[in-house]
Amino acid sequence: MELSLNKKIGHTIRVQGDPVLTTRCKEVESFGPKTEKLAKTLLKALDEEDNGIGLAANQIGISLRAFAYDLRDVNPERHPGHENSEQMYGVIFNPVIESFSEELWSYDEGCLSIPHFFWPLDRPEKITVSGFTSAGEPLHFELDGLAARLFQHELDHLDGLLIFDRIDNKNEKAAAHKHAKEVLEMSASRLDKLKDKTKSLLT
Repeated sequence: MELSLNKKIGHTIRVQGDPVLTTRCKEVESFGPKTEKLAKTLLKALDEEDNGIGLAANQIGISLRAFAYDLRDVNPERHPGHENSEQMYGVIFNPVIESFSEELWSYDEGCLSIPHFFWPLDRPEKITVSGFTSAGEPLHFELDGLAARLFQHELDHLDGLLIFDRIDNKNEKAAAHKHAKEVLEMSASRLDKLKDKTKSLLT
């Protein structure tokens, strides 16, 4: 929606525990060179994440209401509603969900800011979304399936919410936090071992 070690563009993906992820992002008030630069930065950061299909601005430490999305590789037979490739790659600013369907869809949802963690969440299967391009031009999407879930997930980020905030049951929420901590520690341990191995090969 894995811990990024990629620093080519000067941004590392922020992970759980960083306060920028739990703070509501500010509305973009004007459009121009700065928003166009942010859009390029978000798309480049997302392109360099092998397992990501969406990335919110606050996930790279920028507290503005914008996110990038990339659904170009999604199989339309498995996830209907992706026939229009023009809707599959880009950046949306100041997104607003205009309507939700009553039908819910359960899916094991992951997040780049909670590495290697997945948890089943129910979300509306269909939504309509409005927003703006980096140049301030209006956008409107009618989405379903994975695209609808992605936009809802990224909008949660812009509101300072993580997957845990969508788990109502207290016991399930506690279990999710515990599991996320375990996989994060496991990832850090693997990274340390990889660094040690690399060091030994270089000495």
